[in-house]
Amino acid sequence: MSIINRWEGNSIRINRTKLIESCKRSVTLDLSVLNRTIMKTINEFDYKLHETYVKYFNVPDNHKLKSIMIKEIESLFNGFEIKFKVLK
Repeated sequence: MSIINRWEGNSIRINRTKLIESCKRSVTLDLSVLNRTIMKTINEFDYKLHETYVKYFNVPDNHKLKSIMIKEIESLFNGFEIKFKVLK
């Protein structure tokens, strides 16, 4: 394993592949608990936003898509307001 000290950022760089190969334990993270929190709604919102603007810029006639996108985003905001009134 090689460790390189870089002066520019005052950080230490480690070859991750070598580090992972030398590990004897495996760590698994179960983040499914987030599905019962506001994070699920935020992730849905973020995914929908990114998915639709990628589509928006890649279709020739995006006027219909724009209308659909606005309705879906409004629906997600309504979901925030209904599920998480405490955020207001």
